[in-house]
Amino acid sequence: MLREWNSQEYHRLSDPQYGWGMKVLRRLQSFPLRSDIRILDAGCGTGRVTAGLLDAYPKSTVTAVDASENMVAEARASLAPFQSRVALRQQDLLELSEEQE
Repeated sequence: MLREWNSQEYHRLSDPQYGWGMKVLRRLQSFPLRSDIRILDAGCGTGRVTAGLLDAYPKSTVTAVDASENMVAEARASLAPFQSRVALRQQDLLELSEEQE
């Protein structure tokens, strides 16, 4: 079941989610990962944490997925500077296949 969100309101009010995501990212950076990894951002919202992932791993690519068409449209606009390194998908995570990651 796809659910639409008001992406502009979410972006304005998403500081708690952004903070949690950045905390996880900082923790992830403490592990010795290759610099050219493929990352899946499940439930990317408006792309705020996705941008952090792309900044933190400049040789990596990110597949950013959200069920909301509005969220994906907002993420596409905000992630335009990273366009060659990010693939955005409007899709329910339960329908995501391994080949799409």
